[in-house]
Amino acid sequence: MIVNWEYEVLTPYGQFYIQHSTLKEMTLEEIKKEKESGTDGDKLVVMLTDYIKDNPTDDEALYMRGVSNFSLGHRSDAINDYLAALRLNPQSKAGMALKTTYEILNYYNKDLYNP
Repeated sequence: MIVNWEYEVLTPYGQFYIQHSTLKEMTLEEIKKEKESGTDGDKLVVMLTDYIKDNPTDDEALYMRGVSNFSLGHRSDAINDYLAALRLNPQSKAGMALKTTYEILNYYNKDLYNP
């Protein structure tokens, strides 16, 4: 739960401070607004992780955290989130994100190799 004081968060991705002005748990809609307002990716991942702890069956939150992880360069975490979202909802947007992620990871330019 995120409350109205500033606290330090130490993650595998770095250390930063989070400050929110709510006294209740954040909803997914509030997290989406934070994302639209340009919240830093690491902070967004922490917010989504807190949300997912309370709502472990929300496939959309897992998908959003996967997208955030992918944009931060944490490809394996993104893939794990996409797979978890797909296990919960096979029709999730995470299916297309997972397919796109694998296409990006499997891409290589044959012109760059020596003949």
